[in-house]
Order: sequence, then C-alpha cells, then structure tokens
Amino acid sequence: MIFVLFIILVMIGTFFLGIDLFIPAATMPQMMLFSFRIMGLAFVPIGVFLLGVRLKTLGILGMVGIPKPGDVQLIHQRRGKSGYNAKILKGRLEDLEHIVTRNKIFKDTGGGFRLAGHDFRTTHEVICHDIPDWAGQWCYQIKKKYGVQNRRELDRLYNQLKNLDTSQDAEEQLRRIPELKDIMNDPKKCQDLLDTRMGDIKQMAELLFDGITHHKEELDEWIITAAPNDLDTWVDQRFTRKMMQMKSYSQAPGSEWVKWVPWLVMMMIGGAVAMQMLGSGGI
Repeated sequence: MIFVLFIILVMIGTFFLGIDLFIPAATMPQMMLFSFRIMGLAFVPIGVFLLGVRLKTLGILGMVGIPKPGDVQLIHQRRGKSGYNAKILKGRLEDLEHIVTRNKIFKDTGGGFRLAGHDFRTTHEVICHDIPDWAGQWCYQIKKKYGVQNRRELDRLYNQLKNLDTSQDAEEQLRRIPELKDIMNDPKKCQDLLDTRMGDIKQMAELLFDGITHHKEELDEWIITAAPNDLDTWVDQRFTRKMMQMKSYSQAPGSEWVKWVPWLVMMMIGGAVAMQMLGSGGI
C-alpha cells in the first residue's frame, strides 16, 4: 500500500511539474501554472518521504545499498508483551567471529542465508549467538520423537542410543531405556520410532526441511562453536586498541600547540582583512 501510494504521489507530482507539456502554457494564467508546479514540488517529496519512513521502520535501508565485506543483516527477535517482535539490524563482523551491532554483540556460528548478496543471520534478544534454522528444527523434531525435555535428558538418552546393538531386536532394546518409557507406551509414537533405521536412531539423525540429515554430534559441535568463551578476549582487544589510540594521540609531537592553530589562523585572516581595508581607504 505504501509503495502504491508512493507511485501515485510521484506520478501526480511529475504531471503537475510538466503540465505545460500537456496543456499549452499560453492558455493558462501564470499564477495557475506556478501553483501547479508548486503542487508538483510538494507531491514528489511527500511520496519519497513516506516510502523512506516505511523502509526505515522495516530496517531494510541497509539492503538497498551494495553489499560490503563484513556487513551482516540480523533478523533480530525481541520479547515483549505482544509476543515476539522482529526487526532487521545492521551488524558488522569483527575479530574472533563476533557480530557487533548497536548495543549488542553476538557470536557468529556460520548459520543464516544470503539474499541479494547480503548475509543474514537470525538472532534473539536473550541468546548471545545467532541461531541456524536447522538447529531449531532438529531440536523440535528430537523433542517430538524421543520425548526429551532438556539438554541433560538429551545427552543421557544419546549415550544409551549410541550403544545399541544392530544385531539384536530394536524394540526390546528401546523398551529397556528409561527415558523412552512414555514414547514406547504410546502406540503411534512407538511405531514412528520403530520405523526409523537403527543407524539413524543411534546417531539421532533427522532429515530436515533443507533436505540435509543432521545428527546429535553436529549439534554438539555447533554448541561448542556458539559458546562465547572468547568474548572477554574480544573486549580486551578492543579496549587495548582504544587505549593505544588515545595514548598515541596524547603523545603526538606538538600536541600542545596544535590546539592554538585555529586561533592563529583566525588572527592572521583578521589582520589581512584589516590591512586590506586600510590600504583601500575603507577606514
């Protein structure tokens, strides 16, 4: 709707600006012609302003420009009374694989996607790293299939599943696992689990929406990568660099008299002007 309104306003403004191309100017009073052009000059900026405000609100102004190396667009989710509100933030990839945006720092784990040459990541207000789509989908599928509720149950179950013997009966072995008691007592969920290959059960492998099979070890590797253990190192490096810059500036040669240079230049200009006026008889 905003884009359509922008097009309409620009078209009307352009028509009024070039109205003498459609109606001979000699047949219109000059005041009327002047009024039409003023209206045209008003309609075009209004349309551009409305579109610009909308683009700014959506946060997609950064996508209009040419992609730059290191720039990252963040689809950031915030928590609020009305539910999860998302907005697009412009970030910058810095040292130690950190994405820095206004008042926020996230660990880059390599997820996301590319759109029109721009790198996109999904972030959340209460999580200090980006979130690949496959990780969230894998956790959802595993929770639904195996009935685990937290990371502790997941690790405990995986340690038992990976020791299953492929030469023995799968159902009998699965029923001996305490974490699968509720699943095995549900006929539908039990059948869904038994229809899964034993090799996939041992690895907790799931074929997700992207057509790629992800497993438990891959999630563990992602969790290790996502842990912000080097955040302190990044902060120390940034603080040290700032201190060195300040020290270099304060100890620069001649830094004491440099502050007087603008005043000296102004005095020289004033003196030159006064000499010119005296020489030309202005006083």
